[in-house]
Amino acid sequence: YRRAMCIPSTAHCSVEPYRWLVRSLARPDGIQFYRRMKRPVRVPTLHLHGSLDPVMRTRSAAGSGQYVEAPYRWRLFDGLGHFPHEEDPVAFSTE
Repeated sequence: YRRAMCIPSTAHCSVEPYRWLVRSLARPDGIQFYRRMKRPVRVPTLHLHGSLDPVMRTRSAAGSGQYVEAPYRWRLFDGLGHFPHEEDPVAFSTE
């Protein structure tokens, strides 16, 4: 990731989704996004989460199932962070 961040515009682009969430609050695309986010998920969902994820706290992520109106399964990977698929690909792929 360090080398990738040295590619021109990569650092800017990597944080753009977070900027968009704030900038778009009052814009039509943001309003539409937030309306859609209020709708429940209606497809089977497997939620995989690393216990050391610095972006989303485990307690917040664990409550996501309340927004799913379909079969939902939660799997917490102890000792892994935001990229469990890279940190332990074997455990990740067995789910």
